[in-house]
Amino acid sequence: MDEKKRAADDISDIVQSVIQATKHPDTTARMEESREEVYGRIHRKINSDTSRLATSRSIRRWYPYYWAAASVMLLVCLSYFLYSNYYSPETVGLQSEILWQETYVPKGEHRELALADGTVVTLNGGSSLRYPSSFANGRQVFLQGEAYFDVAPTTEQPADKYSTGRQYPFVVQSHLLHVKVLGTRFGFKAYQEDKQVVLTLESGSVTATPSRSEQSIMLRPNQQLTLDTKTGQTECREVNAADYTAWKSGVLVFREQTLEEIATTLERQFDVRIEITSDKLRNERYGARFKHGESVKEILDKLSQHRSWKYKIENGTIRIAPS
Repeated sequence: MDEKKRAADDISDIVQSVIQATKHPDTTARMEESREEVYGRIHRKINSDTSRLATSRSIRRWYPYYWAAASVMLLVCLSYFLYSNYYSPETVGLQSEILWQETYVPKGEHRELALADGTVVTLNGGSSLRYPSSFANGRQVFLQGEAYFDVAPTTEQPADKYSTGRQYPFVVQSHLLHVKVLGTRFGFKAYQEDKQVVLTLESGSVTATPSRSEQSIMLRPNQQLTLDTKTGQTECREVNAADYTAWKSGVLVFREQTLEEIATTLERQFDVRIEITSDKLRNERYGARFKHGESVKEILDKLSQHRSWKYKIENGTIRIAPS
């Protein structure tokens, strides 16, 4: 009976130690101490009772004690994990107050968003951005589609009441490419239905990491990274970045792009449907620039000049076919 009472008293002491740890000002450190204390208690008990465990009868008598000790050990570890990840003072306020928002821009429209850290994002048609109402311990957003980012540089001053003022990079996550920056301007096109993901740097610097690779790629201004959505292969080249971000001002610039790629851009820009009836026409390449305010009809009229195709509008669909 005395042995059972001693075991019960030991377990009670351990539980009280865990409870007191949660009330300690430095709870994380105190939980570490409680965990070490439990390890020490079990270790000392095992060493002190080795001789009494020599017989199977002694082993059976001490089974409840060690099962109880193991259970308490599990309780300590679980309590520590939950506290560290969910109930620490730094995260309780964040989880209850930070809300995630999502903005979708229909085809034929552009929309500008000002994020909590001062970053300004321009979304292209058919795109969506998921972002937090306030930034704390990091800046991360999720893009589906195309956007132009004017990222606010981080400073030592807190961006909001939860941030610490440390230098946090701005991270844009898409389905195939992970982009990390500090203060910079860049265009990022990551429509899931496109054949390529395209990252174009206008100023500053960015680091891009494909989701299928652990190797990061650093870009300099006026460099463009393309990623093949099927093969995962990447290519980096020199470009005039302004040509690839001009869409935010309503200007369309095409640099050796196929008619199929141009048609996809026009669909998003004007909220129309375009069908190309010939595989050969789909792969023809064009270079052109169209100013703000030009209609889809004016653009197609200019593109079809001196070309062997024509277009017509039937039931709200633009059909391009050999002439």
